[in-house]
Amino acid sequence: MSNFDLSGWPVVRYRMPDHVPDDQAEAKIAEFQAILARNERFAMIFWGPLKPAKSKHFMRLYGAWFKKNKEAQARLCAGAVRLEPDEQRRRSFALRALAYANNVFMPYPYKVVGSDAEALQQARDWLAASPKSK
Repeated sequence: MSNFDLSGWPVVRYRMPDHVPDDQAEAKIAEFQAILARNERFAMIFWGPLKPAKSKHFMRLYGAWFKKNKEAQARLCAGAVRLEPDEQRRRSFALRALAYANNVFMPYPYKVVGSDAEALQQARDWLAASPKSK
């Protein structure tokens, strides 16, 4: 079962899974790759846990995929919006994202918001903006 909803393309919705079993890890990475393979600009709205718990194999594969595909992500992903209605968790996610961005180059803009309406508006704003010149 996919965690992606592409029905609102170019806005992609993604529910971060609670856990990715080892035997499903490669298929989950293939879902990310399939979005890039469309070779069309998109924005992502996602929610759920910070990362899948007890999913070391998936996280290892995802880390390698992320590094390998940074250029394509920078070119195609207009931005990623984390949806977190709980204010305390939202602040925590925002601080973690800032710390992560300081340690790892993020190839696209990232924002944490409190409502679906805010997330959708941010995604649409990013999509309406001119793509980065490369």
